[in-house]
Amino acid sequence: MTKSSSWSGFETAVAEAVSRHQYAKASTMLKDALFSARARDEVDQRLCKKVDEMAAFHLSKGDFQNSASLYRALLELKQRTLGSEHPETESTLQSLRKVLGAAGSLSPRACA
Repeated sequence: MTKSSSWSGFETAVAEAVSRHQYAKASTMLKDALFSARARDEVDQRLCKKVDEMAAFHLSKGDFQNSASLYRALLELKQRTLGSEHPETESTLQSLRKVLGAAGSLSPRACA
């Protein structure tokens, strides 16, 4: 994995938003960080972990749309940089499937 120096700039802001219970803001910042990483074909393990934690948090609150949206963005980055067969990519795909399964009648497009 390539260490992304740009994540450092997002990391503090995301942590501050979470500490203030501004989860939607934190999720938006994480998506921005993923977009930035994708543009450079870089994966930072800290970013991936934080996105996974935030997506799991949204899932625990029944917020399937935000959870799925984060997992989709993370999956796209991992597929592009690590490949579809990489274990980390497979793990993220399984997490997305879990969200979509928990969502039940929520269509996959609604979670985009």
